[in-house]
Amino acid sequence: FGFSTAYNLGWGVTLGGGYSSSARTSGQQHYSSAKGERAEAWNVGGKFEANNVYLAAMYGETRNMTTFNKGIANKTQNIELTAQYDFADLG
Repeated sequence: FGFSTAYNLGWGVTLGGGYSSSARTSGQQHYSSAKGERAEAWNVGGKFEANNVYLAAMYGETRNMTTFNKGIANKTQNIELTAQYDFADLG
């Protein structure tokens, strides 16, 4: 199952987040050092978009989900940042 939500605060600011969870098979549980019964992910983020400026940030974590080197990581942590400026109105 999973869910997500976002809320526009006004002034160009939006905040959001999400969560997902899934049962793992016994084969998946014994495939690597990630022995958990469930694969889970969650994240939170926000953005600002006004006056040709776009700024966004997100933080997320997964457990028993992300593959690497023929295995599955117990936990991952991710940060994503974006900054943009639209120069289209300059000329």
